[in-house]
Amino acid sequence: MSPNRNYITDFLSIYLLTTVKFVVYCWQVGDICSLLFISSSLSLIFIAVLFLILLDLVLKAEVFMKSNIAITRALFELGIKPRFKGFSILVKVLELTTEDPSYLYKTTTDVYPKIAQQRGVKTASIERNIRTALYNAFFQTARTPLAAKLFPNTEDNDPPTNSEFISTVTLYLLTNDINSDTSNMA
Repeated sequence: MSPNRNYITDFLSIYLLTTVKFVVYCWQVGDICSLLFISSSLSLIFIAVLFLILLDLVLKAEVFMKSNIAITRALFELGIKPRFKGFSILVKVLELTTEDPSYLYKTTTDVYPKIAQQRGVKTASIERNIRTALYNAFFQTARTPLAAKLFPNTEDNDPPTNSEFISTVTLYLLTNDINSDTSNMA
């Protein structure tokens, strides 16, 4: 929850409590004009708060879309094909790790189970799908320049492990500022 939303809820709580007390007082006294004024001001405040909440959601969605585009682009540039289940799983894993880099130390204990639960599959399935996508990217297709740059020692050896791949690509995305990386898309 953002700090601004806390201020909004604090303000609304205090305002509504005061308003309820005033409405009860006006009802007891029989002051209809004050009751009408209070109801119209409540409507305006409700609309303003609703607008702020929607604006917050739109801004979060915009940041999410930009980071998702940058992650997808990086995976394409690494030669990972979207036809593999591991592609969409990697997008989700990289979203989590770029959002919170502490997940890099908890890939198998926190990230895989979280995604497995969302997809209704076992954790081993998540790991296997990523491994399959990596294997095909590194051995079934031609090496891309970005793959050669990020993983120079995989020419004749095994592909990087899932954790190595995730941490390297996360660092690449974070150092290339994933939110400004999509400005060249248009």
